[in-house]
Amino acid sequence: MELPMLIIYSITHAFQGRDLLRQMGIRAYVKRTPRTIDPSGCSYSIEVYPEDIDRAEQILRSAKIRVTGRHMGESDT
Repeated sequence: MELPMLIIYSITHAFQGRDLLRQMGIRAYVKRTPRTIDPSGCSYSIEVYPEDIDRAEQILRSAKIRVTGRHMGESDT
């Protein structure tokens, strides 16, 4: 199962965001964004479980971590 992901431009912000989400009780994982989603291959994503995606994005945006996109997993393709 492919988890939904929030696309973050910077690896530094991706890891900061992951740590923040984990502090808030959200399971979060950093991975390079697949080229099928970001052809430039320059971004990283934070994967979270589907039930946490909205809350996770809100937390990141509140912390001024720029979310450049969202991919909802297998159903998006």
